Amino acid sequence: MITEAKRSRHSKHYIRRKVVPIDDVFDAMATTGYYQGISVLGKRYQVFMVSGIVCVECEVQAQYFAIERDRATNKFHMNLYAIDDDGCEVLMTRDHIKPRSKGGSDALWNQQTMCYYCNGRKSDHYDPGDIPSV
Repeated sequence: MITEAKRSRHSKHYIRRKVVPIDDVFDAMATTGYYQGISVLGKRYQVFMVSGIVCVECEVQAQYFAIERDRATNKFHMNLYAIDDDGCEVLMTRDHIKPRSKGGSDALWNQQTMCYYCNGRKSDHYDPGDIPSV
């Protein structure tokens, strides 16, 4: 059973339908590409599957996906959430190791999983030594 934590600050932008296990979403990615009618074929989901569900900086680990409706667009999508030490949700994001603003590729090898807060601190900075060789 998945238990929700204190809702994240992002919750004002979304109306939550329910939370679902990570493995169920990854299974859908590998089979149909859809989970309950929502496409899980996008880059963000691929990064989570390939790079993992742990923030590369603070090492907070994702706990579940949430099916949510965006208040602005009225479209359903899924967000991946971790739970921090205070028991609050933390949105997990995909980060470009070498930012696109600095000429970084949108290829999967140039992306990693980061929590919202670490991604914000990193901004468009990068260490050229962090770029994996292809």
